[in-house]
Amino acid sequence: DDGLVEFSSISSDASVDQLMAGFLKLARGAHTEDQAIWESKQVTAVELRFERPGLFNVDGEVLEHDGLLRLRVLPGMMEMLVGKEEAESAAPAEDARHTAPWGADRKRWRMLALYALGCMANQAMWIGFAPIEAEVMDTFGASSTWVNLLSLVFMIVYLPANFPASYAMDVLGCRHALIIGATLQTVGALIRCVKPAAPGSAYLVMAGQTLAALGQPFFTDMPPKIAVDWFPPYQRVMADTIASLSMPIGAALGFVLPSAFGLQNMLYVHLIWTSAALLLILFCFNSSPSRPPSPESSHQHAGKSFGKELQAALCNGRLWCLICSFACGLGSFNTLS
Repeated sequence: DDGLVEFSSISSDASVDQLMAGFLKLARGAHTEDQAIWESKQVTAVELRFERPGLFNVDGEVLEHDGLLRLRVLPGMMEMLVGKEEAESAAPAEDARHTAPWGADRKRWRMLALYALGCMANQAMWIGFAPIEAEVMDTFGASSTWVNLLSLVFMIVYLPANFPASYAMDVLGCRHALIIGATLQTVGALIRCVKPAAPGSAYLVMAGQTLAALGQPFFTDMPPKIAVDWFPPYQRVMADTIASLSMPIGAALGFVLPSAFGLQNMLYVHLIWTSAALLLILFCFNSSPSRPPSPESSHQHAGKSFGKELQAALCNGRLWCLICSFACGLGSFNTLS
């Protein structure tokens, strides 16, 4: 109000992570500590000279300049345009020793890798029998329809298992949802390791595939959830993309394993893979980051409005258009594979 403001400039050498971390600290004045990234001065006016005329942005409004830009503070005319969370956490610059209540957790990439490991194992189990259909038919004395059903069961079970899995992710969080999914697929992989000569071995293989199929939605529905819970806004698209890529990568590995190891050894590899993923998720996957990656992530869903949210989603016409478009593409891929 006295016409004196703090003017901060950012080093051109700052990385995207450093830049975003600095912006998150602005409310507490903590950016004044990091002189390598921020240079802050208290001024009443600023004069900026550029090599040529250009554009500048003020709160979303794009304006032109002729190479010289003068900014002057008008006493008593300043307003703070910040969100509720930022305003509540604001403090003078001398309190810079306190960190912002949100920020990117360094362990977020490890969590993404653990998820990808379990998801790839699930996709490998889904497609593992398709490349060696003839060998599976001879080993278990089954028909071609039965062999196709070993992969088709994943699509049949997905529909009824999808909603409980989504509810578990929404209410229990990523860790517990992944533990449930990883446990189901590990038990399924164990059941499938029965010797082909054993009585009822074909039924046990189908039972194991069904259990793994029940665990599938806990992985395939997870990418947006893990991106929101663990990553700041500017990295969520990348995290979602990497998580989604683990599915086709796992399916590709699923095509290679049976040709490289044979039927029985493939089943053992799947068991080792799923067991390792389960143990790593159980002991290394955290329930939540040390602090929320963004202000909106700090508000956890209590699960009380899940039914209402589902009803609203199912009544959304645009969502159904997206579902139909995606279903055509995914259905074509699954049919060809």
